[in-house]
Amino acid sequence: MMSSKTNQSELILDAAYKCVSEKGYANISLRDIAKEANVALSQLHYYFGSKKKLLQEIIKRMIGKYTIELEKQIKKSQSDKKDISNVFNFIKEALERNPELFKILFDLSSLALRSDSFKLMLSDLFDHLSGVIKECIDESSSIVDEFKDFSSSTLSRLILGSVLGVAFEYTLDANKNEDILDSLDALSVIFQ
Repeated sequence: MMSSKTNQSELILDAAYKCVSEKGYANISLRDIAKEANVALSQLHYYFGSKKKLLQEIIKRMIGKYTIELEKQIKKSQSDKKDISNVFNFIKEALERNPELFKILFDLSSLALRSDSFKLMLSDLFDHLSGVIKECIDESSSIVDEFKDFSSSTLSRLILGSVLGVAFEYTLDANKNEDILDSLDALSVIFQ
């Protein structure tokens, strides 16, 4: 059973996540988050201290949740081997199911350009995601053979950058053009 303190901090984190995904970090205040969470402003200060620390907790939560989901998705294949196509499927499904995740990711990326603490957190996220992709490449002899002039680390960064680029384009597209998502399928074919 969760303690009252844990419940309250989780409620605040949920509200902050919602506010940031809808309006962006720069456009919200702690008052907005307190109102969304239906708590007193003083509780935000008690649990998190500042808007920056609250956002850092959102990032930690997001990193934990989605890296675990990505790792599970990659291991979904029938064999023991990790399948790189599952990376592309995961991103495609996440874009359709939870576009707020990407809005927050891109908003935080902008903040990371000006804040060392956010830069470090996002660099860690990208390093981790690249490492998960690298493991898939290392287990795929066809990718290693096809791109033998490049290290699996280089290829994992290329894939991650491509996937994030597609996600960014899709997030910005008001019409949610299916061709953008289909480019993830094309990437999957290229890296088979």
